Amino acid sequence: MKPLFPYFGGKSKVAAHVWEALGDCHYIEPFLGSAAVLLERPDWHKKKLSTVNDIDAFLSNCWRSLKNDFASVASWADYPVDECELHARHIWLLMQKEQLGIKLMADVDYYDPRAAGYWLYGMCCWIGGGFCSGKGPWWPDENGLLAKRNGDSGVGIWKTSPAITDSGVGIKRIMPSLGNAGRGINRSEFDLATMLDLYAEKLRNVRILCGDFERVLGNSVLNVSVVTGVFLDPPYDTTMRDNVYNNDEDNVAQRVNQWCISAPSTTRIVVAGYEGEHNNLESLGWTKYQWTASIGYRTLRKTGTNDNRYKESLWCNPACNPITGLKLAEVSNVSRD
Repeated sequence: MKPLFPYFGGKSKVAAHVWEALGDCHYIEPFLGSAAVLLERPDWHKKKLSTVNDIDAFLSNCWRSLKNDFASVASWADYPVDECELHARHIWLLMQKEQLGIKLMADVDYYDPRAAGYWLYGMCCWIGGGFCSGKGPWWPDENGLLAKRNGDSGVGIWKTSPAITDSGVGIKRIMPSLGNAGRGINRSEFDLATMLDLYAEKLRNVRILCGDFERVLGNSVLNVSVVTGVFLDPPYDTTMRDNVYNNDEDNVAQRVNQWCISAPSTTRIVVAGYEGEHNNLESLGWTKYQWTASIGYRTLRKTGTNDNRYKESLWCNPACNPITGLKLAEVSNVSRD
């Protein structure tokens, strides 16, 4: 299945190769994102259980809501592409952000279909990254009119809402995407509820968590099944791409790398990243494969070029199955400090 919404760094092009390496397993994905790999799980797999996670509350809430109540998500998401509606929903979501994250992390069964529908609508209308990041100058003033803040002075409910602090939360005013004939979320030949039902079916045996990636890599999760496979797709190193993630961390790739070094040897692990990020694993017997991403804003470097698309790599630990159809990279002498 195709990803449901645009997402920076999606791995749909290489999903089949990840499954080739992991095989039939209890699947664990600590950085879920657009769920491009999860959605491509082969139907013939017998071990249907999957445990996934993402630190982005809006993203995790979307997948939980789809799994539990896709019809309600569809009803809240179903709306034509509309610039005013996009900004209004964007502001509403930012007002819910703090409490939504708290509730999702505290209760694995919690979900908010309205927030999921609004967020899904926005992701399919928005151009580029930054939707619901809160990094923008516009916010309603005391009269409910969208006003541009000056520095950190703050206006209107930006000051008074418990979910909005003086750190500068707001939205950007951009035109919605007019690609796909401007259809936004309603881009499928199916009606929206029917389309979302297909995604809900894929999530039937999926446990969806929200929080730091290491929460789903403990022994209580890894030892659920005899055969466990982990796909790690952390944010790329911040020196190699723009700030496009809503929840960003400078050292997350390094933390993933350190976990891989001490991970159980029987667990099948695939790590995605740019060339050079995890080359030190090769000295531990890991195999590196190279692939080329599709052209798009998601592959842009800070310089605005697309050469990052040629740096995509997968590192597979010795427990993985060999991958066919991808270029086997030469062993590198580059190591992570």
